[in-house]
Order: sequence, then structure tokens, then C-alpha cells
Amino acid sequence: MKCKTYKFAKSCLSSRPYGASIRREWVSMLEAGNCILVDCSEVDSISDSFADELFGILSVELTPETLCEAVKLSNISDSCLQTIAEAIQERAGNLIAA
Repeated sequence: MKCKTYKFAKSCLSSRPYGASIRREWVSMLEAGNCILVDCSEVDSISDSFADELFGILSVELTPETLCEAVKLSNISDSCLQTIAEAIQERAGNLIAA
């Protein structure tokens, strides 16, 4: 599996539409057989809605395990990582409750 590097263009990641556009981009990369190395060095904050739209939904589409194998985050702050983890856990909880 070849890995592609992705770097966010913004330091404040917010809004569902922005998260959805990145998710579509990443899905195309993953469907082409690539893993994604995400450089978060310029990211200062991630909103709950952005994290849910990108990481939460992607974890449901791929499974959390596949997401962790296919998408690697680097240079990410603890607070941003926590927001992403909470979005994935929330989606996983919704699947179990359904």
C-alpha cells in the first residue's frame, strides 16, 4: 500500500461542509489503494462538527480499525486528537445503540 501525504490548508478545522469535502477526497485516495499520512503541524483546533463529519463518519464507513490502519496522523496536538477520538467513539456508540 502506497502512502500519500495530506496537509491541511487551514489551522482551524471547522464546519461539516469542509469535513465532508476532505472525507470525499480521502475516500478516493483510499479506494485507489493508498494509505494517508496526515500532517497536522499547522492545525491549532478542530471543531466537534468537523471531527464528526470527517473522522466519525469515516470510521463508520471503514470501521475504526481500518481507519486507524489507513490514516496516520502526525504532529497532532493532544486536544485535537481528543476531539477526533470523541467523534469516533460517539459514532461507535450510535452503532451499538441502533
